[in-house]
Amino acid sequence: MNWLVLCLVEFLRSEDWTVRKAAAEASVKVASVEKDLASHYKVLCLDSLHNRRFDK
Repeated sequence: MNWLVLCLVEFLRSEDWTVRKAAAEASVKVASVEKDLASHYKVLCLDSLHNRRFDK
């Protein structure tokens, strides 16, 4: 599951808004199943989203 989260983080950095939205939705599903893994990558995911928040 670790590799999946790393892929999703890369997609969160995408320039394409729809790719970021899909990655965010997938991240929510992963986080609901893998709570420990989600807390480990929380800052990385939030930073990726924060850097693109005005792109839409």
